[in-house]
This record gives sequence, C-alpha cells and structure tokens, in this order.
Amino acid sequence: MADIIEKLGFLSGGSRFRRVYEKLQISGDTIYKNSDLGFKSSWFPVYYVLSRAGEPQTIMEITDQIAFSHITVKNIVKELEKEGLAQIKTNPDDKRSKLVSLTKAGRKLLDKLNPVWEQISTALRDVLTTGHPEIIAILERIDAELEKKPLHERVIIKKQSRYGK
Repeated sequence: MADIIEKLGFLSGGSRFRRVYEKLQISGDTIYKNSDLGFKSSWFPVYYVLSRAGEPQTIMEITDQIAFSHITVKNIVKELEKEGLAQIKTNPDDKRSKLVSLTKAGRKLLDKLNPVWEQISTALRDVLTTGHPEIIAILERIDAELEKKPLHERVIIKKQSRYGK
C-alpha cells in the first residue's frame, strides 16, 4: 500500500516529523525498558533540566529552558512525581507556583542513565547524519523560523495577499 503521507509532500511536514519522533520515542522507551531503568523517553528534557539544576525549578523555568508548553511540562513533572523521581513543593516566594526537584531516587537514577544517554547519542548521531550531515542545524533554522513567524501567521499573510484582505 502506498504511503499517503509521502505523497502529500510539504502538506505532511508535521506528520512526517511526528512519525519520526514516534519511532525515536518508541525505540528510546525500548532501550530504557531493556536496561531496567523505569524511565520514559518523554521525560528526558524535563528530567535533564532538573538533573543539571543547582536548585529547585519552577514549571515556568523548566518550560523556558526546553520550550515545551506549560501543560506538557506540568504533566511530565506529575509523571516523574508519581514514579518517585521528582518532588513538588509550594514556592515560598509565590504560592501560585511550585518548585520541582529530583528526589534522592531521581538523582540516583542519573548514574544509570548517563551511560545509556551516551549510547543513544551515538546511535542518534549515526541515524541523523545519515539523513543529512547538518540535520541539527537545519532543525534549528526551522525552529527559529517558526519562532519568528508561526505557520498560522504565514498562512494568514499568504491568504491576505492573494485575496487582498
């Protein structure tokens, strides 16, 4: 059966990114499972920020560092807390915000994760540079373009210039 996503060209750009992301996430989860780590790929960016932070972080601080949506970060933090890897406390400076940090178990897991991350990084470098040696720079440029002007604004501008509105 023909792959309709491939036939759609640029229209399926987001779908193709998602398909690649899902393949990477499934493989990552398999690696963590096979290593008996009890870790999920989707937790990586939030966990990594917390593991490198010298002090507890607010949800907004984490969000700013990884440029994920507030709700996504909040949900990942809840999952990490449920697994006993993170703790959430009320921020004494602002009762509306929460401070997040790794628990003792969360910090201990880092020693087991670091060698696995090195292996994943090496494998990802092989996969991604096979596609194009500058893939990371290309993704950075795409991200920057979308930051400057999101896709929905580009569509509106094209529509207005076409129809004179």
